[in-house]
Amino acid sequence: MTSYPELERDEIDSLFHLTLALHHLNKEMERRLKLSLVQLFVLLRLRHLPASSAQVLASAVGVHPSTLCQTLKRLTRKEFVFITEDPKDSRRTLIALTKRGKETIDTVYRDLKRVFASVRTTRKSRNTLESSLDYLSHVKRRLETGQVIL
Repeated sequence: MTSYPELERDEIDSLFHLTLALHHLNKEMERRLKLSLVQLFVLLRLRHLPASSAQVLASAVGVHPSTLCQTLKRLTRKEFVFITEDPKDSRRTLIALTKRGKETIDTVYRDLKRVFASVRTTRKSRNTLESSLDYLSHVKRRLETGQVIL
């Protein structure tokens, strides 16, 4: 049997707990906003790229346009975005936030910024992985205790 150094086990444990914290944070966002963290991230990017093509938005998010397709379909069904024909080129489509999408992302951005700033000032940690886990755990706790209005 292979023996793993204690440091590697601690890092793997931290990575696992970071994954769990992200999973729980994602579930909480879906429960409160009906948006996953991925959908929220797409809306945040779209807020700064109004009326973007799928290709531009996918590049900003860091995924292939075909990967973004399902997320955009869900966001369209939930009425956070709309897709329209590009007036300059009828072969292309443009993606934009709806009024509901803008209002939601503005509220979420403001509230999360406040939570993140508060957590950032109160938490210090030894390494990046441990710091990330600590940070997300405290953000999750603040969301769960209603310290942010979503």
